[in-house]
Amino acid sequence: MKKGILGVVCGVIIIGILLLMNINTPSQETEGSNTTEESVPEEIETAAEPEVEKIANENDEAEREEELKELVKNQFEYFDSLVNGNYFRNARRNGPDGNYSDGWVSAKVVDELHQRAVEIDEFLPEEISSTDSTSQDLLNVLIRINQAASKTESQKNVYHIYKTLYNLHVSVNEYELEEGKFDPEEDWSQVFDADIDQTVKTEAELKLENAAEETE
Repeated sequence: MKKGILGVVCGVIIIGILLLMNINTPSQETEGSNTTEESVPEEIETAAEPEVEKIANENDEAEREEELKELVKNQFEYFDSLVNGNYFRNARRNGPDGNYSDGWVSAKVVDELHQRAVEIDEFLPEEISSTDSTSQDLLNVLIRINQAASKTESQKNVYHIYKTLYNLHVSVNEYELEEGKFDPEEDWSQVFDADIDQTVKTEAELKLENAAEETE
């Protein structure tokens, strides 16, 4: 009798174990399915991140390119108004050996030149690569503006600024010089001797040149 009861109890236990196993198995499968489904969005998101970053970089580059065009245009127009204004036109009649007075640099002009320098300084990157010719040219303009504001051959520095900005304006905005205006390629000899160095100088060269002039 006891053996019969024991057999029944064992059978009940075995059936209970089987039922528990059946209940747990679908649950594990469901968890596995959920894990797979949840991993898909993560993979998609991970794959999309480089593409989003690429688009953001392209947008930044396009925005900076537009800022450069506008900066060069505005800077050139200001110095164009000086070089082709009456004061500079009359001074050019002195020829390359004439006296180019710095008397035109009033307090108002100093403020205007300072504002032009600030605009360029804010646009330039903190570190300028030696291969970044555009930034090198703008840095050259910035240094020349500071020299012009200090009344050290102010007019002749303005011509150097004008020439550099003219070349940049042609390059980035496809600018075409209006007839009758001072042509930095053709009319340079009206102000400078034929052997004048027309190359865009580095920051170090300009600072050295400026220091030598102040010593004299």
